[in-house]
Amino acid sequence: MPPVLPSIEIHSVAGGHAHVYLVKAGDTGVLVDAGIPGSEEKILAATRRAGLEPEKISLILLTHAHYDHAGSLAELKEATGAPVCCSHYEETHLLSGRTPFPKGLGPYTKTVSKLAGKILAGREQFNPVQPDILITGERDLSEFGIPGRIVPMPGHSGGSIALLLENEAAFIGDAAFNILPWSVVPPFADDPKNLVTSWRYLLQSGAERFYPGHGKPFSRDKLAASLERLIKKAQRESGEKID
Repeated sequence: MPPVLPSIEIHSVAGGHAHVYLVKAGDTGVLVDAGIPGSEEKILAATRRAGLEPEKISLILLTHAHYDHAGSLAELKEATGAPVCCSHYEETHLLSGRTPFPKGLGPYTKTVSKLAGKILAGREQFNPVQPDILITGERDLSEFGIPGRIVPMPGHSGGSIALLLENEAAFIGDAAFNILPWSVVPPFADDPKNLVTSWRYLLQSGAERFYPGHGKPFSRDKLAASLERLIKKAQRESGEKID
């Protein structure tokens, strides 16, 4: 007989500008991202309301090291005792407490990116933290009590990662923004071609429900339609065909 999988509960936690998700499986759970600086008490209170004391958190997974996702990471690591998992590309950013602002994908967001980059240059944006698990490829999460795996998801940033569960839910950080009714293309991405590759992987993975860092969960149909728009935009700007 196949193993009996624990029932999965997904809780969206107030983390400031971006969502923090608690993935609860039985008497353990994984936190996906860590909100803005100063949001640790709200996040810990939400985990308790979901029926988990902080020490029951088995892992803190960081989709990427931007301040609205890593802001309370050091404090949550201390409060839970859980190891921090991120891409190996993000280690330097976590150790310094600062990360570059991503590139814009349109005229307005390109301007915002340049201004933000100048303002934030050299500034500590969150308390530095030493990551415990560095991702270089896919990684199974069964040892942490979660039926799923971590996969690289470059595009928004070089070190973005995602959590794919066996119940067809995917936690994708800022690989997509579900803010507009017609598109989930993020306003910022360092590498649009990598983003196209990552989205194709998501569609091929079997995931049906996507949980972004910004906006509400959305379906694979919306992701597929947005992928077509993203490919056409990248082709117009580069003059190259993207297969």
